[in-house]
Amino acid sequence: MTLFVEAVCHAIEAHSFSGKMKPKTLEAKILSDADKLDAIGAIGVARAFLYSGEKGRSIEETLKHFEEKLLKLRDLLYTETARKIAEERHRFLEIFYRQIKKELDEFEAEQDAEDYVGNGQHYK
Repeated sequence: MTLFVEAVCHAIEAHSFSGKMKPKTLEAKILSDADKLDAIGAIGVARAFLYSGEKGRSIEETLKHFEEKLLKLRDLLYTETARKIAEERHRFLEIFYRQIKKELDEFEAEQDAEDYVGNGQHYK
């Protein structure tokens, strides 16, 4: 196998978030960063919900994915350029995450209140 082919194989193997292999070459680091940048920001949010909807997952399950992966990606970037690009995207991700959690909590509280009153019980 040529050095070029080995380098390409390494970049592909090492770019995954869940992979155990760390990228060693600049090219592998750039590919890893590009993959992570694609997963955050407005497009990343859209992709996460599109994929979750396709798989029949709930909003709550999708938000768990934010917690377990998406909100961690910024801190796993290798290059300075990727870290600069990630700042705005990560900020958007955090704002979106906080807002949707807030709205879901409010919705849940409203549902609890309706269930409480609907069961013939009343607030004190």
